[in-house]
Amino acid sequence: MKAYIKSHLSVTKKEWNGMVVFIILIALVLAAPYVYQTFRKDRIINFNEFDKALILNKPL
Repeated sequence: MKAYIKSHLSVTKKEWNGMVVFIILIALVLAAPYVYQTFRKDRIINFNEFDKALILNKPL
């Protein structure tokens, strides 16, 4: 019985390598948003200068 179960649950070297690659790909996909956020710079828009320009160039 033990040999029967072991024969059905055994993993070949090729299958093991495929699982390792698959797990690494899943980890990279899950980590991608966090890595993107660390390197992304937020652009801050200064509306004060824009408002001043509108006031100065207001049509009569």
